[in-house]
Amino acid sequence: MKKIALHGMVSSRNFGDILMVDIVSKYLAQKAYDISIPMACNAVLNDLSIKQNNRGFWSFNSCDNLVYTGGGYFGPMANRNFSKDLKMILKFASPSEFFIPKSGHHIIGVGVNGLDKYQITKSYMKRLFNSAGTLAVRDEESLFELEKIGVRHSGIEVLADIALNIQLESIPANSLEYAKGEISDLRCRYEKVIALHLSGVPDEKYYDNIYAGILKYAEKNKDVGFVLIEDHPSPTNSSPQILAAQYLKNILLERAKIIPYTFHWNLVAVLSQIDGIVTNKLHVAIVSSALNKIAIAFTKHEKNHRFFAQIEASERCSNLQEQNPNSVYTLMENEFHYINRGEIIPVRVRDLARRNLELVQQNLIK
Repeated sequence: MKKIALHGMVSSRNFGDILMVDIVSKYLAQKAYDISIPMACNAVLNDLSIKQNNRGFWSFNSCDNLVYTGGGYFGPMANRNFSKDLKMILKFASPSEFFIPKSGHHIIGVGVNGLDKYQITKSYMKRLFNSAGTLAVRDEESLFELEKIGVRHSGIEVLADIALNIQLESIPANSLEYAKGEISDLRCRYEKVIALHLSGVPDEKYYDNIYAGILKYAEKNKDVGFVLIEDHPSPTNSSPQILAAQYLKNILLERAKIIPYTFHWNLVAVLSQIDGIVTNKLHVAIVSSALNKIAIAFTKHEKNHRFFAQIEASERCSNLQEQNPNSVYTLMENEFHYINRGEIIPVRVRDLARRNLELVQQNLIK
């Protein structure tokens, strides 16, 4: 049996990253490949139900192929500097550079941005992308970013985010039961249930207007209940997302319920049971949309705008810093008025997301 190493942002339990690794892992396991995640932490391996004795860079040596799973890790980091770029090179370029045979690595469903700031970054990343056996990015803008650093891969494809493969049938039964139980009381008492998911506290710059708009919507729509969620664990209950949830809970009282992060499929299941969501995080918006729920995003990041443009819903994604209470309220009022709109994701975009998995399976060593 051929062993496939999966690589990406696997050092923490961040929802979007671990979900995409899980989707690829399950797909390849069904095709009878042995899966290894050399750089995963214990918590991630536990969530993925993968037992693995050997980890770290040297364990790439025992693998036949390397697959870089989806995500935005080939993009800008907070407070970007030369030192952080070197760490990115070490983490993501070195496995294919030193441990996996040339053309033994495949890159699928990634977002790319800002790799042209430093020459050393351009050189290593250009080589990484050009030598990939499979190369697929999740949007047109990522293709443009690769062309800027001189990538000329003959087989590059522009696809869509891997998480768009999720459907209701993808969710484990126990996670679905968990979510229904968590939301059942709100479902009994309110006509609609809207999720709120913010990464900024009320006194943080620009977020005050978002909270004011949300609370105006709540005041004018007494038939709406709210679930307050987070997309990664907060052991100390002090993350901005938990503080945001606690602030809203103290105002909305019995109309709201906090659902802490427990497991990535549990969060997927919760998103399947709501009617809409306000978020500032990309993969919460992507998964909600994949499950045909109305997602509204207030964002600081271009990657969110890229996604909403791809699904032909740019009107539901707005810059965080440009909002006022009335603009937030009006957008929520308009978008959540009609919640049952059928398929949110265009068929062609679903097909592009599925193509990620088909591509890598076609090109792996048999």
